[in-house]
Amino acid sequence: MVVLLVLLIALCIGSVIALLLWDKPIIIIYVQLIYCCTFRFFKCYLGLPEAIKYVMDFLNVWLIVLTLIEVKKRKKTYNIRNIMTFIFVFMIGTFISFIYNQQPLVLYLWSLRTTLRMISFFVSCIVFLEKSDVEHIIKMFLILLGGNTVMSAFQYFVQGYTFDYNGGLFGFETGCNGYMNIYLCMLTMYAVSMFMYKKKGASLIVYVSVCSMAIAALSELKIYFFEIVFALVVVILTQKPSWRTAVSIGVGVICLVVGVNVFFTLYPYWKDFFTYDKIMDYLTMDYSVGAYTLNRFSGIPYVYNNIMNDWILKVFGTGAGSGDNVFGFKGWIYKEYASLHYEWFVNVMIMLECGIVGFIAYTGFFIAGCADSFKRMFSDVENKAIHTVTFGAMILAIINMWYNSALRLEINYVLAFWLSISYIYSKSDKKPVYLNTEATSSENNYEVI
Repeated sequence: MVVLLVLLIALCIGSVIALLLWDKPIIIIYVQLIYCCTFRFFKCYLGLPEAIKYVMDFLNVWLIVLTLIEVKKRKKTYNIRNIMTFIFVFMIGTFISFIYNQQPLVLYLWSLRTTLRMISFFVSCIVFLEKSDVEHIIKMFLILLGGNTVMSAFQYFVQGYTFDYNGGLFGFETGCNGYMNIYLCMLTMYAVSMFMYKKKGASLIVYVSVCSMAIAALSELKIYFFEIVFALVVVILTQKPSWRTAVSIGVGVICLVVGVNVFFTLYPYWKDFFTYDKIMDYLTMDYSVGAYTLNRFSGIPYVYNNIMNDWILKVFGTGAGSGDNVFGFKGWIYKEYASLHYEWFVNVMIMLECGIVGFIAYTGFFIAGCADSFKRMFSDVENKAIHTVTFGAMILAIINMWYNSALRLEINYVLAFWLSISYIYSKSDKKPVYLNTEATSSENNYEVI
């Protein structure tokens, strides 16, 4: 009864916002992104119910409707047909698995909601946002970065929140680190790329690096120290050496050394972490309960060999939603194997529920995005910095499939925005169809999507 009540409240709030903005999809996207970056703060500090996160679901459903209406008008070329083919294959595979495993409909739909909301928001961003919107949203993220730095320091020094409970504006509950990690990494990738390609000055990269390092040190965000190296490597390998390259490497090294030392001061427990043996121990740490062994690397082989017992399960999975526990509806995998904590890693969850077909299709979406943005880096040199950011975001998404469950959390709306910006910069008005016989065939050909 309580669950239904909070869902009803979320439905009412989402419906009111949707009605107020029913013909303003761009504003809905802005609201969605701001809400995603702050709702956990209000939940933690104002004691609001968990159900407030479902407001984003109702807004996203409305965005899907508006997106379908807009695409049907066929005014622009969005260049997403190839990448969306993988999602179509993914949905076909999950439907076959749904029929074979006789999954409860509510679990199936909920699983699609959790897995594909990022993809639908990605498409909505491409369809509705323009270059100016991208710039405004990134400025908003940069402003919120300052707020996150202040709140993270307040939580550590005043409230005493440490480790996974220090999340700045993302609150102080377990999981806030996953939100912060995506947020910081993408801003770092943006700052490094824009500076190296002479689109922004040194002040941006210094501001982002200092704030991000401070937050990473305060919140025990170990992976960020690897991700700043990743951002530098991605950008350096895609451009010619210059003095800006040297400056970026210098700033990166300084921030890394200072950040790591501050991190060791605040968390002496991890003093020996940055060694090969310690890192491998961390990555292969067993997260299961009992006799099972399941971690970032052993997860897929384990579920493939021990749970997916016939060829149909191996190919199409145990069924989307079979590993979920949704409002009292428990999937058959959850009932028997919940102690494995497979839901902590997206790669394991996708392989288990969606099989080889679903795993290849889901991963293929990001690989295709890498290929698209990489091509644009050389065909659209003027916007190479932006295409590099999306290229890095696609790789980050693949890495996070193995690292944690962030792609299944609400922060995936923010990641979806960064994944979309290369496509936003490359979309164009639909080419006109000429009625006279002198028009060339190339002028009459265009992609629907």
